[in-house]
Amino acid sequence: MTLRPHVPDEFQNDTLYAMPSEEEGAASKTKKQARLAHRAAMAAAAKKNQEGRGMAADSSDTEPYEQKKPTPKKIAAPSKKAAAKPKKRKYLTTPDAEEE
Repeated sequence: MTLRPHVPDEFQNDTLYAMPSEEEGAASKTKKQARLAHRAAMAAAAKKNQEGRGMAADSSDTEPYEQKKPTPKKIAAPSKKAAAKPKKRKYLTTPDAEEE
């Protein structure tokens, strides 16, 4: 049984994959909580800004933007006349080929 099953056996003793220390764990947790609080504050400010402009989601004069899928281009079916005739192809001929 290994302590870190997600790390391959040959890297179990590598310091790169070592468990973080208590200080490192606490520092990363504090940073994560600060990012979360900052993002929540930015979202609240953006919502307040939208409401101030009259762009709130519950406003009846605005409709939500719906992205439409592009319509595929229609390719015309070949006509019966075109289907009966083979396509003309230009073949390069050399002067030597004409003599034979």
